[in-house]
Amino acid sequence: MVSAGLGSFLNGTACHLDLVQWATKPAQGELRADVWQRLVDKDRKFLAWQLGQTRASTILVNGGACMSWLSAEGLVAWEPSEVLTFRNAKGTTGRLEVCSADRDGKRFLGWNRPVAGPIPAPGRELLQEWVSRTAAR
Repeated sequence: MVSAGLGSFLNGTACHLDLVQWATKPAQGELRADVWQRLVDKDRKFLAWQLGQTRASTILVNGGACMSWLSAEGLVAWEPSEVLTFRNAKGTTGRLEVCSADRDGKRFLGWNRPVAGPIPAPGRELLQEWVSRTAAR
């Protein structure tokens, strides 16, 4: 979300943080559910510590699975914000459900579909605008 004015990997004002501190191969979506659950259970305290130590004022949570996990672990209490609707190239309507939360002086912004997934350009633009607007509050 560099274009939203929130930071950049290039100058150290943004970072990527995963729910677990270990690289997984196969990827998370290909792991058995019990294996993934063990990983996140073991790393919950470490993630909570990382979130508590960061100087970042805005934390972007990419995808419903991450949002659900943070909520279930008691790290974030999401407030529904709005539903962003857009048309894809085939003319069908897409939806992004966006939420926000505040905790310990940090603003958490999340959405239900991973950005790496098939969100077409109009949806990405709406998400970028929402992030810019909401982070500034």
